[in-house]
Amino acid sequence: MATLHAIIRWVEGTVFLPGTIWLVSTAKQYFNEEPQSEKRRKLLVPLAALLLLGIFQIVYGILYSVRWGFDVYLTELLLLSLFLGVPLTALTVFLPAVIRYRRCPKDSPERVVYMRKLRTTAVICGILVAVFVVFIVWFMIGIAHM
Repeated sequence: MATLHAIIRWVEGTVFLPGTIWLVSTAKQYFNEEPQSEKRRKLLVPLAALLLLGIFQIVYGILYSVRWGFDVYLTELLLLSLFLGVPLTALTVFLPAVIRYRRCPKDSPERVVYMRKLRTTAVICGILVAVFVVFIVWFMIGIAHM
């Protein structure tokens, strides 16, 4: 049975890339809004949650680096982010674009903008997932020929 430390390590490495992207995106939207606007108030909860996630990752990274060394921490973080974080990032970028497009009224002029964003994210996510699959197949072939 996996220990709690191993589970936290996998989760922390997997959500590092999407969490960082969403933290930067949410903070950018939050600070671009007017100080007393309703949208800025609604962005406060996700921003706080993402900041807590970021603080947890920093503290956990420091503790892990002290115990095992920074090189081990960085290697594991990069490998987990590359192999599990990239597909998760693609999914977390693509799904909100689909939801925004589907919720937009058909006669709204914003629908054209959402369609363009949907196509862009679909192409980027398709490339990311294709590269992920190629890496997995490449490593499977390498393991098969060991």
